[in-house]
Amino acid sequence: MAVNAWESGDNGEVLYDHNCDFNNPTFPTFSIRDSSAELCGRVCINNPDCKYFVARDNQCLLKRGPGGSGGSTFNAGATCGFVIARVQ
Repeated sequence: MAVNAWESGDNGEVLYDHNCDFNNPTFPTFSIRDSSAELCGRVCINNPDCKYFVARDNQCLLKRGPGGSGGSTFNAGATCGFVIARVQ
């Protein structure tokens, strides 16, 4: 993964960053009022198939992998993250 300014969230279970995305296809998409990294990270943790997530436009996008080159890409306004225990 690219070196980003990852922030810890959800009691240290996820890392997330701002203005980023993972370019692989999503599997479930959840519409949420508050598309915060914390809420989307918790949704990802609760889905055993989820490793990565992106919160944007009041949606939480769950993903199995980062896609592309294996790192995040710039996406203004989006927050991307991953479940630490599932990507190591």
